[in-house]
Amino acid sequence: KTFFSLLATSMKKTRVAYFLPGSDTPFVIQVAVPSESITLNDILPRLHTSTTNQRNNTNSSLEYFVKHRASNENWLGGDTQFINEKIDDFDVPLPNIDGTVVIRILNNN
Repeated sequence: KTFFSLLATSMKKTRVAYFLPGSDTPFVIQVAVPSESITLNDILPRLHTSTTNQRNNTNSSLEYFVKHRASNENWLGGDTQFINEKIDDFDVPLPNIDGTVVIRILNNN
């Protein structure tokens, strides 16, 4: 094996589940970035949406929300386990749930 094939097989991948607007069925993909450091910019080129083909398309009519564990804030009622938080900075590492990043994509119009 070459050095690069060894590197590719040893690279950690992150499982990404994403929901398209109006759909309750997730698509699941693997992105070759470790779950601790994966960002929305790492994921966007792989999504099956027509407007995400251009990288850093901030003029998009889509909004992205990432699911993560709630820290039992009282204003959530105490028993809410997960919340969806809007992603404003596409370069910040995303939270994951047991190694899987869950993203919901919504139309903002």
